[in-house]
Amino acid sequence: MPAPGSQLALFSDYDYHAFITDRQGETLFLEADHRAHAQIELVIKDLKGGSGWNHVPSRYMNANAVWLALV
Repeated sequence: MPAPGSQLALFSDYDYHAFITDRQGETLFLEADHRAHAQIELVIKDLKGGSGWNHVPSRYMNANAVWLALV
């Protein structure tokens, strides 16, 4: 039973999403690569949120190494 005010799903057995790309290749490979890239971006966002990675990249390689070691 859905919660009051919740939206019912159109398709409850499958999740559908679309993505548009200009890359050449097999659809399954491109979709898997897209998902992996999205997960990496979420990790980077989490690292930048309050852990000092908002200072990276620096033009000084040693500074980048220090921030990486601290995180």
